[in-house]
Amino acid sequence: MRRLLSLLSLLPTVLLLAACGGGSSSSSTSGEATEDPFGQLRFVLGKFPYAPWYTDCIVEQVEGKLSAGELEELAKLPEEQGRKVALRFALGAAPKCEAGGRKPIRADATHVQVQLLRIGYASTLEALGKRQGLDPKQASCLSRRIAKFPDPKVVALGNASEKQRERILVSVVERCAK
Repeated sequence: MRRLLSLLSLLPTVLLLAACGGGSSSSSTSGEATEDPFGQLRFVLGKFPYAPWYTDCIVEQVEGKLSAGELEELAKLPEEQGRKVALRFALGAAPKCEAGGRKPIRADATHVQVQLLRIGYASTLEALGKRQGLDPKQASCLSRRIAKFPDPKVVALGNASEKQRERILVSVVERCAK
């Protein structure tokens, strides 16, 4: 039961990680690279069904945290490593961008875009479950249950307040952590 409560306390983190691509991988094609370090972040965020204001907010928050020297260092990193560093900064920006109560996920998201969110939520929740001491079977249960969410429920999860997200995910965690 203690592991369950510990995992539940981290559920908002699951959504931030997943929403920023922390649980999924994406690759760019060779014409997508850019010298602008924020171009990579925008490219990755552009794969998800985020509202333009949300993407802009994430990038602005990240830009505000990096010095000119850090920007140069980020631009010199290999593409995949640079993307990972930018996404780590984006994780810190997401709560500030969501604080206004606006919905970050577009209502007109395609099934493919929602699938990216679903995969991110599922894999991130599974990894978090393992880190919190769930056995592999329990952790796998978390990702399987999220993977079965219909598109509208995935969008609702991404647009929910912290308390609403917790309510949506509590039943998933309770069923799997037995």
